[in-house]
Amino acid sequence: MDSEVKQFLEKLRQAKERGKLVEFIKAISEADMYRPDGLVAKLARELRKSIKPTQLRKFFFLLKQVKEKIRSKEDYTREVLKIYPLLHYAVARGVINKDFAELLTFLLEAGEKDREAMEKVIHFIESFVAYHKYFSSLKEERRGPAKAKS
Repeated sequence: MDSEVKQFLEKLRQAKERGKLVEFIKAISEADMYRPDGLVAKLARELRKSIKPTQLRKFFFLLKQVKEKIRSKEDYTREVLKIYPLLHYAVARGVINKDFAELLTFLLEAGEKDREAMEKVIHFIESFVAYHKYFSSLKEERRGPAKAKS
């Protein structure tokens, strides 16, 4: 069976081909966004090893700037457009996964076109960052605590 990420990317591709990407993003349920067994948590768990936390925080920070523009009712398009080249640069450097870059690209494309969709994208990424941190910390716990130097 395909991974959660591949399945979701395919749904995003199909929505985009039908011209329904914005509607698709807006229709993501609250449960899929926030629950520990929801879509975003599953995506974060699957992608946790292929995205460096520093890079994820970088994109999270950029989206926080977009959120501020939205909050102050300003045009946020320029800030969104700046994310695309940074995203592709990070893929070329191997610090983020190509699937995550494709996911974020679809989300940003929808957000560019619609303020409400962009707000949903921001919540999606906020939830993703939280679950990525959670699942990454579980991985480290299994290795055991770092030994103190004597």
